[in-house]
Amino acid sequence: MKTIYRFVLAFALLLGVTGVAAAQAAPVGTAEGRGGVSSVTLTTTGGYAGVHETVTVTPTTSFPKKDQLFSLVTRADFRALGDRYMPVHTCCDRFNYVLEVTYADGKRKKVETMDGATAPRVLFDVIELLRSTR
Repeated sequence: MKTIYRFVLAFALLLGVTGVAAAQAAPVGTAEGRGGVSSVTLTTTGGYAGVHETVTVTPTTSFPKKDQLFSLVTRADFRALGDRYMPVHTCCDRFNYVLEVTYADGKRKKVETMDGATAPRVLFDVIELLRSTR
């Protein structure tokens, strides 16, 4: 009886250890650990001074709000964004934004907008987050 008890106990422990190892999350620095994001790039152009800035964040980039950024771009409302949100009048020294996200599965999302456009809040949240660390 002790042999069967030990066998069952050993088997249960083995399953428990194996299950825990298999259930561990991917390391935080990997694309899988960041919600499947490979990169987020924002290109900002225009304005009175003719700005041209590009910011790219990857899982290995040192970016203080990377977790928040990757969380936003993996949300369903972000993935459902259209390709372009432009205001009726596109003149007068406004900034143009091109936001490109590459996901770990190879899919890409590209959205273009401009200051003064009407767009879902999540788009401008991502832009503000990327521009806040300039």
